[in-house]
Amino acid sequence: MKRLSLILTLVMLFAFNLSVFGQEDDVERDILETAFYGGVSMPVGGLADYTFKDWNSGDAVAAGAKAGMVVGIDFGVFLSPDIVLGANFSYSKNSSEEAVGYAYGDLKNRFYSPNLYLKYYFFGESNAVPYFKLHAGIDNPRFLTMVNDPSTTENYISELSYGQSFAFGLGGGLFYYTSDYSGLYFEANGHYGLTETATGKYMDKEYILGENNISLEIHAGIKVFFSAGD
Repeated sequence: MKRLSLILTLVMLFAFNLSVFGQEDDVERDILETAFYGGVSMPVGGLADYTFKDWNSGDAVAAGAKAGMVVGIDFGVFLSPDIVLGANFSYSKNSSEEAVGYAYGDLKNRFYSPNLYLKYYFFGESNAVPYFKLHAGIDNPRFLTMVNDPSTTENYISELSYGQSFAFGLGGGLFYYTSDYSGLYFEANGHYGLTETATGKYMDKEYILGENNISLEIHAGIKVFFSAGD
């Protein structure tokens, strides 16, 4: 009961602060932003050079992750006229052509990544607005892994779910107003997920992912601002 009262109090204080921020000096100000985007995720480092062992021949098989797609959504609150604190969820997937012969079906490397972001806009007189962005959150990987089925002694590639790992990154972009409260944007972000020690299980056997999720992501999307005041 005390916890519920505390949560309700925080929500009320948050709503009150938004109201004051939007009405201060009777000047119309942006108070919320939301964005939808799609783009390309390009793995680098260990994931791009990933190898697994062919249990039958004992040879190392190159199975580096290729560039793939990413989609996501942002929702943020303006802490000041230039600074936004928000939440993001992104989903990315990529494939490995070399692993196809060891897999059943069209399997992919997949990452489900909720995170928080802090963004600083450089507003001016132009319709084009550059910005800088930091993010931190969690990576939830499903990664192509060579697994062993002890009941059949068969070895094959599976989309194995691994444990959550901390992730962070930074980037920047350019937003362009196409109307008073919305526009298009383009951004580039570096992402570093500490997935090297993440573990997953298959048939009671534990596997370690063994590489960090390092990638460069290019996004393009649409953004809408919500304002308050006169």
